[in-house]
Amino acid sequence: MDRLQRVNLALDYIEANLAGEIDYQEIERLAGFSLHHFQRFFCVVTDATVAEYVRRRRMTLAALELQNSDTKVIDLAMKYGYDSPSSFARAFQNLMGATPTEARRRGVFLKSYPRISFAISIKGVTELDYRIEQTDEYLVFGKSFAIGIEDNPFEVAPGFWKQLQEDGTYERLCRAAGFEPYSGRLLNGAFYGSGDARRHRSGKYIIHTKLPTGVQVTPEFEVLTIPKSKWVVFSATFKTVEESLPALHNLWKRIYTEWFPASTLRVTDGPHLEVFQSYSVEEVWLPVED
Repeated sequence: MDRLQRVNLALDYIEANLAGEIDYQEIERLAGFSLHHFQRFFCVVTDATVAEYVRRRRMTLAALELQNSDTKVIDLAMKYGYDSPSSFARAFQNLMGATPTEARRRGVFLKSYPRISFAISIKGVTELDYRIEQTDEYLVFGKSFAIGIEDNPFEVAPGFWKQLQEDGTYERLCRAAGFEPYSGRLLNGAFYGSGDARRHRSGKYIIHTKLPTGVQVTPEFEVLTIPKSKWVVFSATFKTVEESLPALHNLWKRIYTEWFPASTLRVTDGPHLEVFQSYSVEEVWLPVED
């Protein structure tokens, strides 16, 4: 079974359980990779989190029931996982632009969010360059942040960088590694799957640098082992800092929509690295196996 088939099995499971509890561990099993990997794949391809997609689909079905049945709002709230009719009504109005009561009226415009499925599509002929690297195990240290199922990793990660720069952590981390901030040597980022599907945590993002020999890490920072790995490496180039985020996001999208479905290499759930080679070049390193 190919990867997109497995992803679509996970989406079939979500669809079948919209009126009930969704087990994110089952999503992991069906998709064939961890929740944090599935979440990032889903976000970069659809520009929505898994939780947001579930919420949209549930409200779409609830709107259809409101317009085509006499089902009580309290029953719909319970059916679609809300603790009370008021919390359901707020969520419904935020998404649909109308209250559940208003939604019963004919002529009221509501939004419909169709179910998603993934397929390979033939795009342009622009090449996507990559190279293969092999590294031995090494240690990094830095500041990590938990990513929840409600979070879009590609939206929250830039906020982590900004937070570290504003509160002084960025400078402390650089100096702990033996170099001055903004001196030309750069910190890197990594997504890694230390999440807990049962608690709706999809993983972590760590802003880090290599751990120099003999350096004692303070409790402020976390040490992460980058295992001996085979890597596939992609590169994004940009001229200004403002261009870096769109360039990196476009690279991730091309990896997941063009390279990922067709490659014979399997991306594993080790750390997925964002490596700054300079102020104008950033690379994505994905651990793979044949």
